[in-house]
Amino acid sequence: MTKKALQDLYPQWLDADVQMTVADTWETQAIPLPVPRLRRETGDQVQLIEIIRINMAPNVEKVGSGKRISMKLMTKDFDDDPKEGPSTIATTSIEFRGVAIDDFVAIEPWVHEMHDYQGHGYLVAVDTLYVGMMTTGQLVPLRGHIRIYWRFKTVPLAEFLGLIQSQV
Repeated sequence: MTKKALQDLYPQWLDADVQMTVADTWETQAIPLPVPRLRRETGDQVQLIEIIRINMAPNVEKVGSGKRISMKLMTKDFDDDPKEGPSTIATTSIEFRGVAIDDFVAIEPWVHEMHDYQGHGYLVAVDTLYVGMMTTGQLVPLRGHIRIYWRFKTVPLAEFLGLIQSQV
């Protein structure tokens, strides 16, 4: 049995914001990850980031009738709102179609648990993540906040190669 590193025992939070410049558009913001660009492999091992939990929150308290807000965490940057695929880690959308103009739905932070029942999280082989945000029917640009609960994870080189091919 191998000894666990401190990073494995004590996961950390990584915070990032996305600021929309214009309402009703798709905006992305890069999140550099705290992994070395030149990885130091020991034998056939590579150190990656393992995501355990993702909290997403737009800076709006409620969504009115006919409006939509969407946030995504991705491994690639896209010019337009992408369809779901291997580069999308988590996505959350809320759309409300009320019967009256003054109907609203309250917005709570979205929580994505990324681990299985054995404690294994989502492995990330890239060194930059992207958070994207899109709105429909908003009058002013919004801002979103994302918190990523992560830890370092050491994986075999063959697993790293498979991950990097699917995430780039």
